[in-house]
Amino acid sequence: MAKHVSVVKSARTTETVKSRVHVFRGQDLAELPLQRLNRRDLPEDDPIKQLVRLELERSRESREFLLEIPEQERTAKIIRLVDETQAKWNPGQYLAADRMGRDDWTVSLKFRALSPDPMGLLVLDKCLHLKEEGLLDRLRECARPGCGEWFFAKFDHQKCHSDDCRVAILSADEARKEERKKYMRKHRRTKKLRKRKREGKS
Repeated sequence: MAKHVSVVKSARTTETVKSRVHVFRGQDLAELPLQRLNRRDLPEDDPIKQLVRLELERSRESREFLLEIPEQERTAKIIRLVDETQAKWNPGQYLAADRMGRDDWTVSLKFRALSPDPMGLLVLDKCLHLKEEGLLDRLRECARPGCGEWFFAKFDHQKCHSDDCRVAILSADEARKEERKKYMRKHRRTKKLRKRKREGKS
């Protein structure tokens, strides 16, 4: 005989079906760049890291009118970086046929000259597609000091890669703590006044 399972228990153990999980526009394109950006051995002058940082600064600057470096100068720097990286990493590529198993074949991307970083070239391609979608500035480094994790910001205001980092930043903000204390004092006073009025009416 089948064992009875309560509705609460069965709902708790039900897994979310993969097809029902929402994927944000550009999130799939961001996977390879994020893998590269989160490598611990990646130097600070890596072209992909430079490109993502420059675009994030440029887009933030145009939204907030920050004028540390003029926007045109930053844009020129980005264009120069992309062109130089393409020339260095992409001496020439073409589609070719390769054997797959005993009696099948597949199409693959080949390079006419040896590229110093073929994987980097693919990552750069993904970054350029993200730019076309207007989403390159969604690749961000977590704002929590010391974290350094790169992530895809699903929302424009997102600054941290996890709730733990977001809470850590908020709890370290002394001005916010003071504002919160003032708000809670006021809230408790208002609650007491409402309670007294209710008790006075009854």
